[in-house]
Parts: sequence; C-alpha cells; structure tokens
Amino acid sequence: MDSIRYEILKIEHEENSRVITDLKSDINVQRTEVEELLRELHILKSLKFRYQLICESTQNDSAPNFVYGKKCQL
Repeated sequence: MDSIRYEILKIEHEENSRVITDLKSDINVQRTEVEELLRELHILKSLKFRYQLICESTQNDSAPNFVYGKKCQL
C-alpha cells in the first residue's frame, strides 16, 4: 500500500478568522488514514472552519494535489 504525504497549512474560523492551528507538517501516512482525515476535516468545514491542505502520493509524482474545497482523488 502506498503512503500519502500531507501538509495542513492552516485551520481558521470563517467568521472571526481565529486560527486554530498554523502549522506545516510533512507526514507520511497510509491512504486509509488520509480518508479518515478528510472525514474529520469535513466536520470542521460544517462548523464554519476553513483549512488549507495539500496531499500527494509518495509513490507517484503525478498524483493530483488537492486544496480546500476539492475532494482528494484517491
């Protein structure tokens, strides 16, 4: 199973721009863990938080990146 590298750049509230986290992580995880992360981030979005996230496969340089508002094509 190939691993996925992701970076969470920022999570902030849409209305008051309060930054929850301002980090840049470079974490290799398994594909299923990223799918779980996406579900959790979707919950944050429903609570009016926005985030910046970059995700790519570590096994395939042509894997699509995705940013807030787009679903990862796994």
